[in-house]
Parts: sequence; C-alpha cells; structure tokens
Amino acid sequence: MVYYPDASADAHHGSAKFAGVAYFSGEIKDVGKGTIAFICKGYYGPETGAVCEWESDPQTGTGEFEGLKATGGILLRE
Repeated sequence: MVYYPDASADAHHGSAKFAGVAYFSGEIKDVGKGTIAFICKGYYGPETGAVCEWESDPQTGTGEFEGLKATGGILLRE
C-alpha cells in the first residue's frame, strides 16, 4: 500500500493505493467448490471511500474453479 497524507492531522483525509492477493476456498453458487486466488487492486480517498477491483487467476484454480475467469469489484463507503 502507498499512503498519500494530506496537510491535516486527520489520517482519514489522506488517500492510498493498494494491491494484494486474496485466496478463496469454498463454494460459489452455480459454479461449484474449490480454491482460487484473486488479484486485487484499488484505492482509497475521502470522497470515494475504498474502491477495489479484482480478477481471478485461472491458473490457481482447483476443483470446479480450475481455469475459472472472473472479474468484479467492491465499493466501501463510510
């Protein structure tokens, strides 16, 4: 994560960019059961909240997630 502070003393007024990997093990309705990794990247800003886009890594899929190609995102606001 890269954090960009602003001039105020309140840490929530800064912004940030982040990236990471999330591992999922379980069941997805209408897809099946297995494990897979998701590559996540996003940013946070006081006006936008946290915005994260993700995509699956098809090479990491096991079980019924083998070869799964999926994308999505999430928006978290206070």
